[in-house]
Amino acid sequence: MPKRKDWAVFDLWRQKESGWRACFIATAAYGTDTAQEIDILREFRDVILLPNSLGAKFVSFYYRTSPPIADFISRRDVLRAIVRKGLIDPIVAILGLSKKLWKS
Repeated sequence: MPKRKDWAVFDLWRQKESGWRACFIATAAYGTDTAQEIDILREFRDVILLPNSLGAKFVSFYYRTSPPIADFISRRDVLRAIVRKGLIDPIVAILGLSKKLWKS
C-alpha cells in the first residue's frame, strides 16, 4: 500500500492491485487489450510511473483524459494504424531497448 497521502496515487495503486489493465490509447490502436506490445507499457507504468508522485499524477491525468481520445481512435482504422505505427510502436521499442535501465 502506498505511504503517500495522495488519494489519486492510492486510487491508482488500488486499481493496479485489483488487476486493472487500462491502456486506453494503445488498446484502441491495437484493437485489443491483450496485444503483447501493451504489456511493456503496463510494466513501465507499474514499475516507474506509479511508485512516484509525479508519475502517478501523469497516469491519473491519462486515465481521466484518454478514454474519449481512445474511443475516437478506435472508430477510425487509418487513425488506429497511424497512432500504432507513429506513437505506440516507437514508445514500445524505446521501452524495450531501455528495459534493463528502468527494470533493475
